[in-house]
This record gives sequence, structure tokens and C-alpha cells, in this order.
Amino acid sequence: MTVFQPKAISTKGYTVYTKDQVINMLKGADVNDDGSLTKEELEKVLKKMGSNWAGYRAWRCMTNADKDRNGKIDLSTEMNSLIPYVMNWYEGKF
Repeated sequence: MTVFQPKAISTKGYTVYTKDQVINMLKGADVNDDGSLTKEELEKVLKKMGSNWAGYRAWRCMTNADKDRNGKIDLSTEMNSLIPYVMNWYEGKF
């Protein structure tokens, strides 16, 4: 069975990612493979997505999604809070 993998689309010099691609990028940003994202890990992926204010955006992500306030966004329990914020910002870029 062939699995369809959508590719990022480039428009006006920007790369446009689908929601699934953004989710995969966020999961892939977990460089130490501990199942959570730190502000620094978020900052790197947001910069890759085109944020000129990646540090600020990462801080806002932490404020919105880190429900237990432990300084990390748990990918298994807090991802549902992270995705809407990231997608609202990202879709607003275009």
C-alpha cells in the first residue's frame, strides 16, 4: 500500500506546511527524545517555520500549552493545546 506524503508548498518565498507536517515537525523537534518540548526546542522549530520572533513565539507556546507549568510541553498530553496556537500563528502569516 502506498502512503501519500504531502510535500511542503513554496509560495512567495515562504514554505507552506500542512497541519500534519507541523505536528511532525514539532514531534521531531524533541531532540533529546524525552517525549516533551522545551522552550529552546520550540524556538528552533518555529524559526524553521519562518518566525522572526521565534523566542517570543516559543514563550507564548509555553504559556498556552504547558498546563502543569513544569517548563516542558508533554507531547502525549499537552500537544492538543500547542497545535491550535501554532497553527493560528502560522496560518496568519499568509
